[in-house]
Amino acid sequence: MSDTTRVYDLLADWDELRQQGKTATAEQLCPDDPVLQDELRVRIRRQQQIRGFIDVPEPTAAGMPAVPAVDGYDVLGVVGNGGMGIVYRANHRRLGRVVALKMILAGDTADRQQLARFQDEARAVAALQHPNIVQVYEAGEAAGRPFLVLEFVSGGSLADHLGGTPIDPRRAAELSRTLAQAVQHAHDRGIVHRDLKPGNVLLDPDGTPKVTDFGLAKRLGDDSARTRTGTAIGSPSYMPPEQAAGDRTVGPAADVYSLGAILYELLTGRPPFRGQTVLETIRLVSEHPPAPPSALQPGVPKDLEVVCLKCLEKQPDDRYPSAAALAADLDRYLAGEPIHARPPSVLGQMARNLKRGNFHPNFSRYSAWLLALAPFPLIIHTSAYFAWRHEADFPVWMTGVSLAVIIALQVALHVMARPTFLLVPPAQRRHFVIVWSSECVGAVVAWIVVRAVVPADRLDLMYLVYPLWAGHLGHTYLAFASEAGGLYVQGSLFYVLALLLVAVLPWTPLILGGMMFVNMSASGLMLRRGMGVGATRPPEQ
Repeated sequence: MSDTTRVYDLLADWDELRQQGKTATAEQLCPDDPVLQDELRVRIRRQQQIRGFIDVPEPTAAGMPAVPAVDGYDVLGVVGNGGMGIVYRANHRRLGRVVALKMILAGDTADRQQLARFQDEARAVAALQHPNIVQVYEAGEAAGRPFLVLEFVSGGSLADHLGGTPIDPRRAAELSRTLAQAVQHAHDRGIVHRDLKPGNVLLDPDGTPKVTDFGLAKRLGDDSARTRTGTAIGSPSYMPPEQAAGDRTVGPAADVYSLGAILYELLTGRPPFRGQTVLETIRLVSEHPPAPPSALQPGVPKDLEVVCLKCLEKQPDDRYPSAAALAADLDRYLAGEPIHARPPSVLGQMARNLKRGNFHPNFSRYSAWLLALAPFPLIIHTSAYFAWRHEADFPVWMTGVSLAVIIALQVALHVMARPTFLLVPPAQRRHFVIVWSSECVGAVVAWIVVRAVVPADRLDLMYLVYPLWAGHLGHTYLAFASEAGGLYVQGSLFYVLALLLVAVLPWTPLILGGMMFVNMSASGLMLRRGMGVGATRPPEQ
């Protein structure tokens, strides 16, 4: 079992105990591994921060805040509640109009941040006048508690209507287009919703959708966010990777992603990602591509699937540039015209894989040691080659020198860069050490095997170990390609080199020394420039 898998299993145990009302520390969950305890402790702290914003309390009758008298309104009953607010159905006495009366769920115990969020929502909704956004009629305060009077939408939420069942694709496209147009109206006025989901879309009796609940809305350009960087807010199944990572600078692209998640559920009956726990869902959002809607519902039209998956791209720049662009493409689909979105080509997919970078940012410090040590294999191989090449048993000695260089470099890098290794997550650190250790063991085994089978009168065949080492290095770099896509290129080049070396065996020591110099220099520069470092990995807390 890998360290990453073990951490997630231990977090699942922690979550299960939490649900039972019990507590457990990292030391209690993992008493035999102090290194793993550190990462587990960080993950538990992050999970506690996350739950502070996305767990939705279910109020009981005893715990429901008392409804104060609101001048001019008769409260008729509870409509629903969310993570922060509770909504009542009320009657405006003078106008005889049924409205939605929203108050803070915590009642008189609301803290300063909850009050600020409530005020933010009031300002956000007041700035929006659109037929597909729930309108605000009044904002005030009763018995020291702020309230909002909103348009009452009697048809229930989109989540209530779906109930886990997909709808007709054309109706799904129409609903999504309407929602995208409403969201663009908000974006045009500098407001990002940040919590779009079927539960926050209300339906009129005639089926007209209306976006509601701007409690997590953010004004573009406002850096005085109510959340700390690194804290996730929103609904995990519908939030984009950058929001799941706690990026405080999320913009309109986050709402485009959420619109795609809603469209996905309309087409399939389920959100694109739904794990057993909040943590697992966030991990799926961050690390895995969504299954194509047609894999879950074979009748989904291809063009509509392409539109949906473009919204759900991991990188914001790969999504539609705006909600308006999404609405326009859905218009084209509904009109029977060619859509602008295109599925990623094979070359495009390869390019994305090459740009992927999951190495922890602290690995950039490793670059200095790679660049400092890079000349040594070239110098040693060149010196040994020209000094001993006329010796009878030169192939044995030369391959032995090469083996010593390979092992010495790994030992030197691990010893000198140990302070850097201690700054990266244990799972990635161990993966790094294990792969390179296996490379050293493989190099030794290859040398022993070739030495054992080469006859005494054909010592020149010892050079065959160089193609074997090159091929093994290719395998090693491909093992790291899951962390940095650019390493696919380096790994593939070593495979090609292995084939070429067979044709020039006498020169293989010089070629390998040169390739080690080039490879270490290229890897060092790649890490120094940040390529392959932290491009898609959520920040560690």
